[in-house]
Amino acid sequence: MWWLQIHSNICSDAADKLYLIIGSGIPEGKTVYVMQHQSESRTSEDVMLWNACTGCVFYAGDKRCPLIDIGCMVTSLNIHANLQAVISSRFISFNCQNEEHWRPLFANDPRTDLTCASGCFCVCNPGPVQMCQPPHLRSIQEPKLRYDAPDMFYAQHIQEKLTNEIKAQLRLWRARQQGAHTSFNIDLSHRLQNLLPTLELLQHT
Repeated sequence: MWWLQIHSNICSDAADKLYLIIGSGIPEGKTVYVMQHQSESRTSEDVMLWNACTGCVFYAGDKRCPLIDIGCMVTSLNIHANLQAVISSRFISFNCQNEEHWRPLFANDPRTDLTCASGCFCVCNPGPVQMCQPPHLRSIQEPKLRYDAPDMFYAQHIQEKLTNEIKAQLRLWRARQQGAHTSFNIDLSHRLQNLLPTLELLQHT
């Protein structure tokens, strides 16, 4: 949600229409997408799925959508497990209010028995069928993310190793193709190394 709002892809007043989708995707495997629906029907034609890592967005009904398996939907109030016989985003109903399609983790009455889509009693989760929703849900995420300082010596070692390998392969390729000897201008290489960071900064301005 924060990623979408920072990048101004959606309006801040649309935050109540955003949910988390937990499932499997290609090529990352187990993944989490951000779901945004444009209408209350929540059909596959109205649901957009955002990959917060890449910024790519797909409609749920798109055959090219890399999200191939949907297991759970997380809202601001509850967590819903997918009970539908299908798991593809193209055929799923995203209406989490339908308890025949989505099983909520928290309920006002924990004694209420829910049935799976097949009509049988759900035994997917042993123990109580549902739990009462706690008055406050606390986040387990650290308020401030901590990152280790990068190892600059190791990074320089990798850079030199890659540079030498690229030069060796280029020399080998030119020797095979043209029978030519390849030499590199060290002074020009140092100039380009100093120029590339400046060009990268200009790309983002």
